[in-house]
Amino acid sequence: MQVLIQQPNTPSRLVQRLQKFVASKYMLPIFAFVVLFCHMFALDAIGFTLLAAYMILVSLSKTHIRAILPAFFMLIMVISLQNGVVIENGEMHLDYIFNMLWYLITLGVMVIVSLVIGIYRRGLRFRFSWGFLGILFMALSFILGGLFMQDYPALNIAGGFIMAAMFIGLYIFAGFVMPKVKMEYLAWVVVYTSLVVVLQIIRVYVIRDIFGSLISNTGINWIKNDITLGWGITNSVAPMMAIGAPFAAYLALKHKSPIYMCLIIGVQTLGVLMTFSRGVIIFSVPFALITLVYLIIRTKKWQRLHVIIGSLILILISIILFYLIWDRIVEMLQNMSEGTGRDSLFRDAIDAFLRNPIFGEGIAYRFQNHDLTVPLYLVHNTPLQFLMWGGIFGLLAFAAHTVFLFLTGLYKPTETRLILLSAIALIYLHSMLDIMFFFPHLTLIYMLFMAKMDSDAHKHGSKFAEIKIFNKTKIIHQPYG
Repeated sequence: MQVLIQQPNTPSRLVQRLQKFVASKYMLPIFAFVVLFCHMFALDAIGFTLLAAYMILVSLSKTHIRAILPAFFMLIMVISLQNGVVIENGEMHLDYIFNMLWYLITLGVMVIVSLVIGIYRRGLRFRFSWGFLGILFMALSFILGGLFMQDYPALNIAGGFIMAAMFIGLYIFAGFVMPKVKMEYLAWVVVYTSLVVVLQIIRVYVIRDIFGSLISNTGINWIKNDITLGWGITNSVAPMMAIGAPFAAYLALKHKSPIYMCLIIGVQTLGVLMTFSRGVIIFSVPFALITLVYLIIRTKKWQRLHVIIGSLILILISIILFYLIWDRIVEMLQNMSEGTGRDSLFRDAIDAFLRNPIFGEGIAYRFQNHDLTVPLYLVHNTPLQFLMWGGIFGLLAFAAHTVFLFLTGLYKPTETRLILLSAIALIYLHSMLDIMFFFPHLTLIYMLFMAKMDSDAHKHGSKFAEIKIFNKTKIIHQPYG
């Protein structure tokens, strides 16, 4: 008679199961809850410490490298209303963050060191792609910006190197990590991130405004500049919800009940509307409608019925919402018809270019102007920004980046690449009217999407995926974990 003896769970087996759970989509709601809890109760320092400890443990353990992504996507959302961005008399104050700067820098250095160790021990590989070449061109334009300027040449060079290092460093990090991240997991991370933002907005609008107006009987008065979530104002909050729609559509196509993802697309879009961020609304709302139509075309039979039901529910919710905020929508449309309000910034950028047309006036342009509330003078239009900072060379560098980006996405396209390119395009188009291209958190997300797109292009044999002459290095050590 054969006796089967069941082996008890050893510590190593329990650790393996824990590592597998941490790197799965089932960890994401727990992660989102922690971020929301720290944000709601102003536990910013504790939240940053927890996220840093999490990233260090993931990097140095044998947990799959993808598990660090939720921390990077939700990192800034820990910053609370009580401690974050404060707007007084039209000026932004970040006193709390600057008071914590040395602590945050220390945490950041520890995370970066652990990531470098984790990437090396896992044997991850970086491919020199055409997309990365476009990033290098942009980085060079930052460094050469203001080359023939007599004023502040040292500041231009220092600022250029810092900006170049940010773009190159973020893409290299993304290029190591994203080939190992499956598209479905990335989609779940983006969707959960967008829902965290939606819940933060609900807290502001529902708890503060609706309940507050019922108690005080003052009525609801929603205005654009009234939305401040601590980690950002309307123009930085809205794109974090808008980029969720393409990934929700991707998940809708992968699962049997797409109605839930259709509702999420609607919630994300309504959240964008509630920010009154014009630069995002004019691109994201039409895109969301196109996404729902695409889902109706791509799905079959009862799945298509789910999409249609979800769309009808959204229409009903939208009618109720529009009824509540109709006066504000009319006001917003009137403001949009009168222009973006960026005219003086655009003219200033063009004037700076005309003074130094070859290499522009550099990143230190107006650095010592006492009217500035932020260290960089940002004109809310990416091509004009490159034109002002880097002149003709800067604009050509940005054009090269754009060409390589869209060739990577559209040459022998796959559904994965089209989804990624859609999210990138939302950030890209929004940056025609805003500063999001240079907002470090969104820049990181932009690079993560780019690197995943490069990875998918390489997987499917696209000639724009890599520059083979630079990719001769072989890994000589065994992968870690």
